[in-house]
Amino acid sequence: MVRKPNVVIKINGIDKSENIMKHLDSLSIVDNANNESDSLTIVINGRFSRPNKKDQIKVYIGFDDDLHYFGLYRVETTSKSFKSLTINATGVNFSASFKVKRNITYEKVSVRDIVNQISKRHLLKVKCDFTDIFISSLAQTNESDMHFLNRIAKEYNALFNVKNDTLYFVKKIKKNRKNDELPSYRIDLNMCGNTPVIEYSEKTFYNSCEVSWHDTKENKTFVKKVPLNGGDPILKFKGSFKNEAEAIEKAKAKLQRANHGIVKGSLETEGMKIYAGGRLSLDNNFDDDIDEYQISRVNQDIANGGGWTTGVEFEN
Repeated sequence: MVRKPNVVIKINGIDKSENIMKHLDSLSIVDNANNESDSLTIVINGRFSRPNKKDQIKVYIGFDDDLHYFGLYRVETTSKSFKSLTINATGVNFSASFKVKRNITYEKVSVRDIVNQISKRHLLKVKCDFTDIFISSLAQTNESDMHFLNRIAKEYNALFNVKNDTLYFVKKIKKNRKNDELPSYRIDLNMCGNTPVIEYSEKTFYNSCEVSWHDTKENKTFVKKVPLNGGDPILKFKGSFKNEAEAIEKAKAKLQRANHGIVKGSLETEGMKIYAGGRLSLDNNFDDDIDEYQISRVNQDIANGGGWTTGVEFEN
């Protein structure tokens, strides 16, 4: 028997749940781990009036009284026919000021200091664990805060996003394993509604990274390997770094990114509280020796009379 979910929908702070759910065709939420905006799509009876552009929609979903918050969205487009009204909204994540180009130089700061400065500019809370990486000088030249943070996130293999008034900039890997500070979820594959799919690519899995750079002051080329006892195959990485510490940190991130996504999968299960960016463990996964995956995308879907289903995309 399909369990019927409890859904609360607030538009501009006013609870519209009862009226919307009576006439709902479908509700879909897409939750992305990266800096892509999350999205909400609601399809209801065509007799409803269109909402105004920029109206704000809050969504809570659960079973019985156990409700979970699934985000704040702003109406972007609507389309209407005689039978249905489709409302498309995007997550209220990045303000327009995030895309304003700036010219700033950050000197003698940690990565966390930079993230804190940017979060204050946009009146956001912050969650950042990059307290151990220091930068002597880094220029943000004719570059938006969004592009700038994306660039740093790529260089240091960070998870960057803005959700629910919080700027997240956290390590994907910490002490050679998935970051324990990221939320953790567990799913039994025997309980999944579809046949879970796990794909293995033919990408090379590198056991180490050899980084080289030229020091102009000493007029000397340096070569380091990460980790020191790492074997073949070796990923070669040549760059321009201000010091050895920066070279090693970026080599670690380069190695992590190169080995990321070799294994990918997807599954569908009964509706549950789970968010993109978190860690995922799979029970009864007999064909795999990976203990934990990273969740790249989550789809929350509610159909009229069809219950609540959660689709999860994940990778190593």
